[in-house]
This record gives sequence, C-alpha cells and structure tokens, in this order.
Amino acid sequence: MLNTGASGHKIRLENSTTISDMNHCLESTPGTYALVLALVEPTELQIGRLGSIRFDSPYYLYFGSAFGPGGLQARIKHHLRPLR
Repeated sequence: MLNTGASGHKIRLENSTTISDMNHCLESTPGTYALVLALVEPTELQIGRLGSIRFDSPYYLYFGSAFGPGGLQARIKHHLRPLR
C-alpha cells in the first residue's frame, strides 16, 4: 500500500502494475513515502555497498524521501524498474 502524498490516496501495487499505470496515480510533488515489501520466500539480494544480505521475514518496510526532481512519481518509478 502506498500513500501518494498530499492527496492522501492509497494504492496497492501488485506484480502486474506497470509504470504507465503509476502515472495516473502518483503525484510529482515532493514528499516522503513508505514501501511495504512482501517476500514469498527467503531471499538474498545485493544491496549496494552493503553487499549480499539475506532477507528471511515475509514483510519489510522501506522509508524514503522524494524531494528531488519528479518527487514521489520519480522515486516510486525508480523502485519499480527491473533489476540490472
């Protein structure tokens, strides 16, 4: 579930959500956000300079700020892009 800033709208993102779908829902205003991440199974990921980290819990919260160009819309698009 995402809170999209000043409007207070909440959006549930599923695996089928596309970036073009997001343009209709998100504001480009600055703000803060929280992503609720749900894992189907334990996962090991490369996290920048932190290296390889194992995630066991089914739920994680990620809090971010979106005060740069593009605001909330740009930051959420960043999180939805495919892994490199």
